[in-house]
Amino acid sequence: MRAMKTVALSLFAAVFTATGAAANPYDDPETVWTLVELDGAPFAQRATLSFPDAGSVSGSAPCNRYFGPLIAEFPAFATGPLAATRMACLDLAAEERFLTALSAMTAAELRDGLLILTGTMEVAADPQPEEAVREESEPEAEAPAEAQAEADGTEETEVDGQSGETEADATSDAQDARPTQSVEVTMVFSSDG
Repeated sequence: MRAMKTVALSLFAAVFTATGAAANPYDDPETVWTLVELDGAPFAQRATLSFPDAGSVSGSAPCNRYFGPLIAEFPAFATGPLAATRMACLDLAAEERFLTALSAMTAAELRDGLLILTGTMEVAADPQPEEAVREESEPEAEAPAEAQAEADGTEETEVDGQSGETEADATSDAQDARPTQSVEVTMVFSSDG
């Protein structure tokens, strides 16, 4: 009877592991995971993820190789700062999307042979429709000094050493101060082996 229980438990463990329910992808340095979907859309460029050693991640982004620490245990997912080579290519925007999303992932699961990572990212919030309409229909009135400076071709600046901010700096600061919203992001990887 004891031998039967041992065989039954071994068989259960083998089936459970084969379905991926108990497998830990972080413990498999041989598997290379290829990104097939980012936030519900197919990812056309090649990007991979692997776990070469305990506590580390590495792979290929669309342009460069990357690597860094893995600082969570499955089923959590978190990387430390990721480092990457610095080759230029036409897919740098896709690479930035991939690496930004990967850094934002907080959970992992294996489902039907896929590694699914989820997390939350901060993205620029879209203006409310009425705000966008108001901004388009009501241009800002220029202050008289600004209008005169524009007509003269001069720009008014402070000389006290405290300001020195250019118009481009002010525009950049305004863009950086845009409201953000949190969105759930999903990355789906298939196994290359």
